[in-house]
Amino acid sequence: MSTVGLLPDRPLVLVTGAGRGVGRGIARAFGEIGATVYLTGRTEPAGTPTPGDGSVFSVAREIDDAGGSGIPVTVDHRDDQAVAELFAQIEADHGTLDVLVNNAFGTPRPWVGSGGMWEHPIEIYDQMHDVGIRSTYVATWHACRAMVARGRGAVVNVSSRAAEEYFFSTAYGVSKAATDKFTADLATELATALPDRAPGQGVGVFSVWPGLVRTEYYQSQVADGHWPERADAQDPIDVGRAILTLLRDPDPVRLSGQVVEVGDLLQWPA
Repeated sequence: MSTVGLLPDRPLVLVTGAGRGVGRGIARAFGEIGATVYLTGRTEPAGTPTPGDGSVFSVAREIDDAGGSGIPVTVDHRDDQAVAELFAQIEADHGTLDVLVNNAFGTPRPWVGSGGMWEHPIEIYDQMHDVGIRSTYVATWHACRAMVARGRGAVVNVSSRAAEEYFFSTAYGVSKAATDKFTADLATELATALPDRAPGQGVGVFSVWPGLVRTEYYQSQVADGHWPERADAQDPIDVGRAILTLLRDPDPVRLSGQVVEVGDLLQWPA
């Protein structure tokens, strides 16, 4: 089986929080290259899955239509046992995992984007922490045990410029800063565990910063007149294509531990 960077011909991928938005776009991009993609989400369709219904079941159909194989799994990432069972299922069915994309995030509803942290319920922090940095930690713990043993793999953490600049709320920025610190420290441990890797080999971990993304939520806010339409908004699938560009680099692990911006990746040579 041939490989380009850290990607085999038909990689096995897990994308968490893939029912809508950025996660949906990333999953669809992997479908375009014929990947087998496990998708997690908490929403199950009331009837026949339809595109944009927020369920991983409809996204799995989109992956199938694109030439890949979508495997939807209902998972609450606050439940460590459910996550352990998911990884056991992947190992039993395929024996390996090439890429983990940590995208699941506990977005509060309604969204908190104004006011001081003392004006917000404390539970908002818990939502963004539990399905955010903690769920990223737990899923990566499972993935790295297999990847390090095999000496090959990639973990991609969807983060945000909010790690360095103020966006939306204190709780949001803290969660993203923690994600980038996790990426940096894990890269150090991976390099220590695999000190003799050859170029193009090894296990890499990366934080990816999308810009403004034309998600379903973004489009609803524009339609309601709450946000202006932005010509520079990225399509969700382009976030996935940017990740593919990163992982196809001849030696992506040289960038392990770093933050890579989607806008920059989209400018890399194909």
